[in-house]
Amino acid sequence: MTNKRKIFMIVSMFILSAVITNASAQPAEYSIVRIDDAFVNKVLQAAPIERDEFIDTYLEKLVFTRGYVERVVKKNIYKQTYCIELIDSLNSSRMNFKYHLYTENKEFTTLLEKGDLFEFKGQFVMYTPVSLKKDIYIFDIILQDGALVVE
Repeated sequence: MTNKRKIFMIVSMFILSAVITNASAQPAEYSIVRIDDAFVNKVLQAAPIERDEFIDTYLEKLVFTRGYVERVVKKNIYKQTYCIELIDSLNSSRMNFKYHLYTENKEFTTLLEKGDLFEFKGQFVMYTPVSLKKDIYIFDIILQDGALVVE
């Protein structure tokens, strides 16, 4: 691991922990939604035809989760230049999420590698159901903060 990458990881972890700590002190309308096993269970409790309505309630909110990097590509969407594509790190056999994180930060193109575990927070702006069973979704998120997770 290069020194630049180590420094980026350490600084990112400090920033992310400060943001998470600060988020708990914010009013409820600014609370962060964790996409975790509990979130997956809530989605699964809804009938497939009602899942989109359930997910609609989280649009424009801040979300926090982690995923494995697939690739970082240049895409000009949401007034952002780069897209970090992730697959979720949850161990659900019944529901899968893919995340498209949009950012202006060019450093991610050189710092992130396929398979890296990336923890992030951002604004949830759009989703796309990938299958008719509504068991796979792509979430578009404008990245606010993120950090590599050292395992």
